Amino acid sequence: MAPLNVFDLIQMHNSGKIRQPDVEHILAFALHKPREYVIAHPEHRITARTAQKIARLVNLRLRGYPLAYITGIKEFYGMDFRVNESVLIPRPETELIVERILDRINSMKRPDQAPMGTILLADLGTGSGCIIIALARNLPLSGPKTKIAYYAVDNSIDALKIARENAGRHRLNAQIQFKLGDLLGPVKNHLVNDKRINNIFIAANLPYVGTNEYNRLPTIKYEPRNALASGIDGLAHYRRLAGQLAAMGNALKKQKRSVNASIFCELDPAQINKAQKLFKKVSTDVKFIVHQDYSGRDRILECVFGFSHCLMRSNPHYKRREQLADQKDDISK
Repeated sequence: MAPLNVFDLIQMHNSGKIRQPDVEHILAFALHKPREYVIAHPEHRITARTAQKIARLVNLRLRGYPLAYITGIKEFYGMDFRVNESVLIPRPETELIVERILDRINSMKRPDQAPMGTILLADLGTGSGCIIIALARNLPLSGPKTKIAYYAVDNSIDALKIARENAGRHRLNAQIQFKLGDLLGPVKNHLVNDKRINNIFIAANLPYVGTNEYNRLPTIKYEPRNALASGIDGLAHYRRLAGQLAAMGNALKKQKRSVNASIFCELDPAQINKAQKLFKKVSTDVKFIVHQDYSGRDRILECVFGFSHCLMRSNPHYKRREQLADQKDDISK
């Protein structure tokens, strides 16, 4: 058999069942070259052993295995991130959270360069760390007059390992604190005890797929269930977050502090109204802004709280509703 080159392999695997760009990415991965090299050098000779490896990877892709897991890399906000089956693959629409938070914080810059105090920026359910790392890379705001405290939180040790590795890839390990735990839990003490904090920004790209829907979606079967599924209606994680926000608001109220908090939630368009009703119970002072994704669908719910008064006091009624929702989730599994 004559030696194969890049052109031969692309033609061989270009059956219509797999996109040519996917084949090019797989060839680039196997050859340890950028995709641009593969496109520019169709004459590049490929050994029989490498050709066999490429065939195995193409067959994986044909079975629906994500390209990002094959190559171990996914681009997000112009940066490359390492991914594996421990973390959700970053989606383009999630970049909207980064854009909106950047817009909000950059709009806070003051012409007179007056101090803005301490900003706490928390990424809940950080996964690969793509959101918090993109924010830290694009927010050169910390200085003598303004400090940004970056937190990345996840309940998966394996996910935090990947997030730390990605922070190291982009030389941001020293800026970001990585915490194991549930949502706001690991950062609540910092929020309440550091009285210099007057602005909080929370990125909440939490699981929002209902359990029944999750079972009907074969395209996501390779990604971690705990990063996607969230109870019967897909809002179990947001219920917990609302309860934690209410508890935090009450703690701030006891200190007679006034703190602004902006939460950016990624949701299914059909969940937006229900999520708004959920967060209205957190504070009397809240406004909502809905941002659309690149296809024009409602995708990001921005909740802006002024924590000076708080209605929901982690009351037994709310806790009971949360327990019932969790019980329904357990029954459905």
